[in-house]
Amino acid sequence: MNQEDMYKQKALLVENRLWFNGFFQDLSGLLERMYRQVEKKIGANWRGYYYPKSNFTPGIPDFLVMGLNCDGVTLQIYFILNPDMLRREFSRAEPSFVVIRLSQTGFALSVNDYGWRAITDDNVTTSEETSHLSGQLPNGLHFQAFQIVLDPFIGTVDADAVIDRELIQRVAQLPDFKNNDNP
Repeated sequence: MNQEDMYKQKALLVENRLWFNGFFQDLSGLLERMYRQVEKKIGANWRGYYYPKSNFTPGIPDFLVMGLNCDGVTLQIYFILNPDMLRREFSRAEPSFVVIRLSQTGFALSVNDYGWRAITDDNVTTSEETSHLSGQLPNGLHFQAFQIVLDPFIGTVDADAVIDRELIQRVAQLPDFKNNDNP
């Protein structure tokens, strides 16, 4: 590789790093806005973040999640970077948000045994609804889930209105968990 090609490769690497950092900075800002809306309109009282880390090679994670303990339920908002991992019931195989509502509070960052299983595990009992997926995990905990594609956020001047329509209103429209839905 000659010197000119090395400079081009270096410039491309720097450009990709800047794009990558900008993308995750924008995503972080969007998740912060989601949290403020959920806190104000649904009643979140705690949040945390999680993404799988690689100990061997650097790489982009398949997902990251913001977990929220709310009044009586847990919300997990996943940003899916590897849409091949989604269950077939989710309509769009593209990077998107998947919102999981669990029937109890306290599972905000219990990612692998709860929300992630609802998104990926074919052994989880589910039923498709018109606007969401509902089901029961092997431990008896019930969940409801829906997907938010990125299209409404692109080019918008009012992200809060999109969050209200695509997240807050859709969570509010989910049916209540029945009293016998809690293990």
